[in-house]
Amino acid sequence: MRTSIYLLSALAVAFSDANIGDPAKPSSELSPRWDSSQVDVVFWIKAFIPKDVADVTHPWPKHPGETMLSGLWQWLEWLPKSGGCFATDQRTFASSISASARMHSQASVSISAKKYTWSHIHRCGQTLKVDCDDGKVKERGTASTKDMKFTLKSGSTKKVVLNYVGKANNPLVIAPNIDVVGTLTIDRVKKLVKFEGKVDEFPAFEAYATLNGFGPYLVAKIGPKKGGGPESLKGGANRKFAGTIYI
Repeated sequence: MRTSIYLLSALAVAFSDANIGDPAKPSSELSPRWDSSQVDVVFWIKAFIPKDVADVTHPWPKHPGETMLSGLWQWLEWLPKSGGCFATDQRTFASSISASARMHSQASVSISAKKYTWSHIHRCGQTLKVDCDDGKVKERGTASTKDMKFTLKSGSTKKVVLNYVGKANNPLVIAPNIDVVGTLTIDRVKKLVKFEGKVDEFPAFEAYATLNGFGPYLVAKIGPKKGGGPESLKGGANRKFAGTIYI
């Protein structure tokens, strides 16, 4: 799969505004194997540019089956940090932890009757600026992860709560941030994983988790808001993004 753009500059997205906080269904297969004395959770959340967005994505010249989008002020490409076209993430929703994305944040939490531990990692996918006419890759760049982090809100041998803030943008052009904020809760006693937060109107967002080695299970997903695009990112995260996995 070819890596992609980072937040582009201008697209009006006509994509379904459905699936807000779709909860993963309880798994009858996993439930008998849930060991409340030791809970190991890996949670990840991604922001990605879908391959197909009506009236926004176009075929990427000389790259059959792949797409690109036009950046803001495409006709001003000769100016530094503006214009051009960018490759998408070439996909729709996907549960793979390695699926291409503009932003990927991941938290690992372990809780037992004696202690709890947690850690987090973050990465941004490579941005490809391409020639709008011949499809040639003109520039590559990767956004910084300095504004993507989980922080501990509270922790005990029963429950761990992490706050999350994620911000990143297109490193090749002047563009607003993709914004995600929320709270991740892992409760050993109630046997649940919950994320409650907000995301921007663009692009698409998804969250999954593995539980004691099983999964991944869907926590939440949402596509770009109908009629929204990078130009709507200026106001920050304003769409509900939440879901709970009950085991």
